[in-house]
Amino acid sequence: MWGDDREADVIDETSLRELALASATITEALAGRAMTRVIVRAPRLVNVVTER
Repeated sequence: MWGDDREADVIDETSLRELALASATITEALAGRAMTRVIVRAPRLVNVVTER
């Protein structure tokens, strides 16, 4: 996914958030739980906070 080219590592927070939330892994992990917050620190981190 990420190459050696530094330009490939540039992604804005909105795009990264959309990619993460569209991921099958995230969808399965959420398992119907309500998200309370999504924290994005591009280009590498997306935290999804859910209700207990």
